[in-house]
Amino acid sequence: MIMHIMMKKKLMPVPLSSEYDHVIRKFSDSEKTYAAGMLFKRAEDEGAILKGTTLGCMLRAFSKGGRVREAMSLYSTILQKGVVLGKSYYQAFAGVLCQKNPSEEVNKIMVVHDEILKMGLKPSRKTYKSLITVFR
Repeated sequence: MIMHIMMKKKLMPVPLSSEYDHVIRKFSDSEKTYAAGMLFKRAEDEGAILKGTTLGCMLRAFSKGGRVREAMSLYSTILQKGVVLGKSYYQAFAGVLCQKNPSEEVNKIMVVHDEILKMGLKPSRKTYKSLITVFR
């Protein structure tokens, strides 16, 4: 709704299906994760097919922004679509999973962590130490 109003007032361009990738990456790189998330939802609703790099940028932005639930949801979407991302995107995601205090979602996080390890990616020692201290 807000984005619709912004587009009507010409504060934001009305993206064509082919432009979603560019605009979402711009929002993600600018750490405007809420705008990127809203545009991503709109693109999905319209059936637009986004590039893997766009999904990776969003995953990294959500992770760096501490939006763990959104990052986990996006990661599930990435897995369902069979998209393979670059190592840096997964490392940012793994890092946020290890740094945040797990609550009732510990099992989900550990499953995701195991999947990341199966892909051959390894979080840093510092990240592992923070994960271990959470489980003590």
